[in-house]
Amino acid sequence: MKKIYYPLIALALCMSSCKNVLDIEDLNSLDEAKVWADPNLVNGYLANLYPLFGNWNSGADGNSEQLIGIAFPLDAVTVNNGSYKSWDYTTIRKINTAIQKVNESTSLKDDFKKTVIGQALFMRAFMYFNMVRIHGGVPYITVPQDLKNDDLNVPRNSTKECFDLIVKDLDQAISQLPKTIAKGTADYGKIDGDFAAAFKAKVL
Repeated sequence: MKKIYYPLIALALCMSSCKNVLDIEDLNSLDEAKVWADPNLVNGYLANLYPLFGNWNSGADGNSEQLIGIAFPLDAVTVNNGSYKSWDYTTIRKINTAIQKVNESTSLKDDFKKTVIGQALFMRAFMYFNMVRIHGGVPYITVPQDLKNDDLNVPRNSTKECFDLIVKDLDQAISQLPKTIAKGTADYGKIDGDFAAAFKAKVL
C-alpha cells in the first residue's frame, strides 16, 4: 500500500507546485496595462519622448534674417526637403497616448499624473508650434486615433486655431507642472513651469 501511496503524494505535490512552470512572463514585451500602472514605466515612456527636442544645431540660423550677406540657394526648398518640413504625427500620437492613458489610470498618484500630463502637454504644444511655424494651420489632433474606427482624413485647423490650442496646452501644462525643478533633484532636466512659461512667451 505504501508503495502506491507515496508516489501518489509526490505526484500531487508536484502538480500543485509545478502547474505554472510553463506559464512565464514574456520579458521581451510589456503588457500595456502594466505600463500605465507603474510610475517607473510611465517615466520610461516619457523619457523616450524627450529626444523630440533634438540638440543644439550650430547651423540652425543659417537661413534666418539674423544673418546678413549669406546667399540663399534657389534650390534649397524642394517638395520633399526635410529641412523645411515638420509633419511628425507619429510622435503626436505617442504624446496623445500618454495623456489619455495617464488620465485614465487609477493606479497612479494624482500629483504624479499631473506632472506627467503637464510634460506631455508641453511636448504637444512644442511639436505643433514647429509644424505651424513651417506649414501654417495643420490638423490639431488631441487624441490617439483609431486606425479602424476613426476618420483619418482630418481637415486642417486654421493658423489662429492652432495658436489658440498651443497656448491652451501650454497654460494647462504651466498649471500642472512644478514651477521650478531644483538642481540636484531626481527630476532636474525635465520640463518645469518656468520653462513652459518661457516657451509660451516665444509662441506669443
